[in-house]
Amino acid sequence: VLMIVDKLENFKKFYKLKIDGMILKDNIDNFPKN
Repeated sequence: VLMIVDKLENFKKFYKLKIDGMILKDNIDNFPKN
């Protein structure tokens, strides 16, 4: 059971990083280019 919880935590961390990266990319893409 502990291994499954550990995998879930890692997955959540990875997923959060992925989403943060996507948000960052969107922000860069939407940044007005002067």
